[in-house]
Amino acid sequence: MRGIIHRHWIKLGLRFLHLYLNQENLTKKLVEAGYDEIAIFYDTYWTDYMAYLTVDMLKKLDPLKGGNCLDLTCGTGFLTHALYDMTHGKVTGVDASKAMISIAQKKYGDKCQFIHNDAYDFLKNQPPRSYDCITCAWGLGYGTPQILAQFRRLLRQNGKVGIIDNSMFSNWEFVLFFLAAIAEEPVALNYYIIPHFFLSKGTLVQRMRMNGLRIIDAWKGKKTFTFENKEMAIEQLLNSGVAAGIVQLIDKDRKDNIARRIGELLERHHMPSRYIPVTHRYIAVVAEKNKKHNYPKR
Repeated sequence: MRGIIHRHWIKLGLRFLHLYLNQENLTKKLVEAGYDEIAIFYDTYWTDYMAYLTVDMLKKLDPLKGGNCLDLTCGTGFLTHALYDMTHGKVTGVDASKAMISIAQKKYGDKCQFIHNDAYDFLKNQPPRSYDCITCAWGLGYGTPQILAQFRRLLRQNGKVGIIDNSMFSNWEFVLFFLAAIAEEPVALNYYIIPHFFLSKGTLVQRMRMNGLRIIDAWKGKKTFTFENKEMAIEQLLNSGVAAGIVQLIDKDRKDNIARRIGELLERHHMPSRYIPVTHRYIAVVAEKNKKHNYPKR
C-alpha cells in the first residue's frame, strides 16, 4: 500500500512539472474564473460569516473622514461600502472578477465607484499620493507581492493601509486532501497556479516594513465552521471562494469525482467525530505612511 501511495505522489509531481514547463502561468485567469463562478453564492457562504472580522480590521484602521479611499479585491463590495459609511468620502472598489463587480455595482453603486481590473494593473497606473486609505480584504494571496510596493507610493502623508487575508495554512486539510485526490488521478489536472499567501503574520509585517510602512497593529486568528456531513463541508468550501482557482485546475468531467473524493477524505480524517470542521486561518495588518522610511530591525 505504501508503495502505491508513493507512486501516486510521484505521478502527481511529474504531472505538475510537465504543466509548469509547458504552460504559461494562468493564475490570474483561473482565479478570476473561479470567483466569477461563485459570485452569486459568495455573500451567503463567506461575507455573512466573515464580515465581523473585516469590520474589526476597518475599526483598527480608523480611516480619515472625507478621505479618498481605495478597496482592492473588493469582491461584492461589503468592505467598500463599509468604508463609505465610516468616511463619507470618495470610495473606489477594484476587483478582477467581472461577476463580483457586477454584484457590487448593483448593491452599492449609488455610493461607491467600482472598477473591473486586476489590482496590480490598476495600482501601477495611478498617480503618486492619490489615496488617504487603501484596504485589501481576502484577496492579497492571489495577487502579486508587488502590490505592497505600490502602497507607499500611492498613499498620502500619514495615509493608512489595512489588510486581512487567509494565511498559507488556512484550510490546509482541504489543500492536502485536494492533492491526495488528484494524486489518485493525475490526468485530471489540466493547469497549475502560483498563489502568494503569506506564511505568517510576521512575514506580512516584515514585507510592509520593507516597503516603508509603519506598523500600527498586527494580529492573527481563525474561524471554524462545523458541518454535519461531507456534502455540507464541500459545499461551503466550493461556494465561499476558498477553492477559487483550485477547482479550475481540474478537468471539467472529473470535478464531481474529485470533490466527492475530497469529502470522503475529510470525513475519514475526522472520524469518529460527529462534525467535520473547516478552519479559516487569517492574518491582518494595519499600517501607515510616514516621512521616515521604516525598515525592519536586523
